Amino acid sequence: MYISKLTIRNYRNFQNETFTFKKGINTLIGENGSGKTNIFNAIRLVLDENLPRNVKYLKDTDFNRSIGSWKGHWLIINVEFDELTNDDKIQCLATHFVGTLGTNGNFNFYFRPNEKTRQKLFDFSNLDAADKTDTNFKTLIDNISIDDYEPVFTSKAKNINFSNDFFSSHTLEIL
Repeated sequence: MYISKLTIRNYRNFQNETFTFKKGINTLIGENGSGKTNIFNAIRLVLDENLPRNVKYLKDTDFNRSIGSWKGHWLIINVEFDELTNDDKIQCLATHFVGTLGTNGNFNFYFRPNEKTRQKLFDFSNLDAADKTDTNFKTLIDNISIDDYEPVFTSKAKNINFSNDFFSSHTLEIL
């Protein structure tokens, strides 16, 4: 088994990036500060069960700066695997985390607004046009804090393309 693809949205250096890996040795090359370490940190967030639990609760500084205000945005990391074999350990991993016995699978990490905050954002989106003022929206967003966020791990997503802005924004509304 090997990591075949990594998709990162809104995490540190990466607003929307997909990295494809080949079986065998892969090399990351880049200038200092270009995000090489952040790629490994992203993978660790998803896969390293030895990380302390509080590490999964990110900070506002973990969001990509180019999105502007982080408030209301989701941070998403998706790791895809290929060539899962029938080896018992790999199948145990696939069954426990991926939920299938196929030859590929994925793990997802979301750092998203909690249910109460998502409900407030959803309710705002359903207001009449007259009630959807910039002032009301700014007040709603300004009241969101990092404590209103939650980490979520899943592997139930079926081939969701998190690098597609349209698909991601509409899919995330229902999660």
